[in-house]
Amino acid sequence: MFSWLPENASTYGGDIDSILYVIYYITGAWYFLTIGAIVLFLLVYRRREGRRATYVHGNTLAQSAWILVPTLIVLVMDLWIEFHSTPIWERVKVHMPPGDVRVQVTGKQFNSEILYPGPDGRFGTADDLQVDNELYVPVGKVVRVTLKSKDVIHSFFLPNLRLCRAGL
Repeated sequence: MFSWLPENASTYGGDIDSILYVIYYITGAWYFLTIGAIVLFLLVYRRREGRRATYVHGNTLAQSAWILVPTLIVLVMDLWIEFHSTPIWERVKVHMPPGDVRVQVTGKQFNSEILYPGPDGRFGTADDLQVDNELYVPVGKVVRVTLKSKDVIHSFFLPNLRLCRAGL
């Protein structure tokens, strides 16, 4: 399947991708249906020489449908996503496995400080390794990231892991 998302590197990324694809396909289909209707109306009701403009009386049912159908589609889509995303959210946020590797990320105004604990496994000691803007993690290990901020509100986005944290 064609994907405009970056390569998935997490265990739950496929589930998140499936939810995103449903949203993309439904909204994309509705977009093209709406654009097609606009083009059709432009052609049917265009101005023509020698033809007088006619008054078209509104149809309350048709006008209501243009509001109710998208509302129902969004409601069904929202309920479907809520029903299908709850187990994913629980797996990602509630039932987290213990972390094999711990990393501390501190957001600053123009960069992020990535702090790796030294051999003693504790942060804030002399053997810690600090780098700027580069996060390295081992493949196949569960990584626990502790987020901090020094000065302003930051976001933390790892698109390959389908992980985003805003308002840090």
